[in-house]
Amino acid sequence: MTISLLKKTKLEFSRKGVAVNNGDGTSTLAVDRVIGARGSLQPYRVKGSTEAKLPSGIGSGDALTFFTETELRTANGLTKTTADTTVIDGYPYEVFAVENWSRFGLSADNYQCTLIRKEQQS
Repeated sequence: MTISLLKKTKLEFSRKGVAVNNGDGTSTLAVDRVIGARGSLQPYRVKGSTEAKLPSGIGSGDALTFFTETELRTANGLTKTTADTTVIDGYPYEVFAVENWSRFGLSADNYQCTLIRKEQQS
């Protein structure tokens, strides 16, 4: 896939701030951010064992694949971070899975992200 194909769709993702421990018993809440990302938005298709598996009850019609050079964030219970979110065609989506393809000799870093429609999650 050429890099020019990765820049057809522009999405804005919201990233929630995370409380950071200052080490003195206090914490500081980081500011929420908006992250612009250009990429290729495609229907979700299971192509093999490397494709992100969707949670139970979520169909492939409720998911999209987004190829981008922008590193996006999934939810992480250990660090208490929430997933980046966006709106596509009026529906809220969150980043469910991110695969880092930058180590495989391509001319630019890129990521394959699975986005899940939030209304479909239990």
